[in-house]
Amino acid sequence: MPDHSFDFDHAPDRHNTGSLKWDDMGRMFNLSPQEAATAIPLWVADMDFPSPSAVRDAVARLADHGVFGYPADGSVCREAVSHWLATRHGWTVNPRHLLPLPTVVASLCLSVRLFTRPGDGVVIQTPIYPPFRAAVQDAGCRVLTNPLALTTDADGNPFYEMDFDALDTALADGGRGAKVLLLCSPHNPGGRVWTRAELTRVAELCLKHGTLMVSDEIHHDLLLPGHTHTVLASLSPEVAERTITAVSAAKAFNVPGAGLAHVVIEDDTLRRTFRAELTGLGIRHPNMFGLATTEAACRHGGPWLDALMAYIAGNAALVRDVLGQRLPAVRVMQPQGTYLSWVDFHPLGLAEADLLHRVRHEAGVVPSPGSSFGPEGEGWLRLNLGCPRALLRTALERMADVLGK
Repeated sequence: MPDHSFDFDHAPDRHNTGSLKWDDMGRMFNLSPQEAATAIPLWVADMDFPSPSAVRDAVARLADHGVFGYPADGSVCREAVSHWLATRHGWTVNPRHLLPLPTVVASLCLSVRLFTRPGDGVVIQTPIYPPFRAAVQDAGCRVLTNPLALTTDADGNPFYEMDFDALDTALADGGRGAKVLLLCSPHNPGGRVWTRAELTRVAELCLKHGTLMVSDEIHHDLLLPGHTHTVLASLSPEVAERTITAVSAAKAFNVPGAGLAHVVIEDDTLRRTFRAELTGLGIRHPNMFGLATTEAACRHGGPWLDALMAYIAGNAALVRDVLGQRLPAVRVMQPQGTYLSWVDFHPLGLAEADLLHRVRHEAGVVPSPGSSFGPEGEGWLRLNLGCPRALLRTALERMADVLGK
């Protein structure tokens, strides 16, 4: 098979491959078979690009061996992840402080269930990736929202900042003290890469109120040029002792189907509690394909990732250019990280239901609806930039043709 690792302008046809993004799109969004056959999916956050050749080679070696028994304890993979965190993010962690589990979402759910009781308050910063709210509600806890402040950047584009006064109030929870803060860093859907100063203030407030910090950093390798990620737990030993960090190769190297994430927990008591819960749930053996893909990505994926993010930056520029020319009223939030674009369609004066109907059924484009990220997202659409530029251009032009009438 030709190596398309660095050829982001072309991608395999994913129809009829068991792909959630492509093959379940029609069912999930009530498209007719004819609509689904030609629709362009810009919704769920996986990319259409093949993973790096080293990752695919690791899978091929496993497949060629042909025996898929129980894997070893994953220590080699943990060492690779720890090395990646040290070299890519300047965060030195003991590989023994990493615990494997299937997904980052599972780490959010387990953290809330383990370190709260029903009725406790958990803070989320909205608009936010939908599983954050679900993790709180499914545990029987109260959702304490700390809406991000929508402002504008130096160029007049929409921009999110944290409202620290409101965060202080939410964490206080009327004197009871919120038990957990679920932080999304970088932010999904807005693409903000939080600064060290912002994260330091978050940590100060959480320590003040005795709130455990659970930091979803699955997007932390997806940085657009000029931006640097700060790992929350790297701020100080005191912060590390009150932080659970969730990481995975799934987003950056396009391997969510391999089913592996890690939580990094430096505090012994928190880590023992979390490990005991994993054991009690029967989560003992990491997915061997997840171990292989993650290790290969961490050891050999850096150059591919750098090339990917340069390409994503070009796709982000394309969104600004096409929508700026064709639909100048809409407002595009410039992502600093992730491969997601968050676009405000409010100025078009359409109710969200009408907006979605036109985009899905008339334009043949399926983005993520803004309201799924909370009421603050209504009227926005999240666009997945992880696709060939020509396909993205077609999607944008289709949307502009319909919405510009």
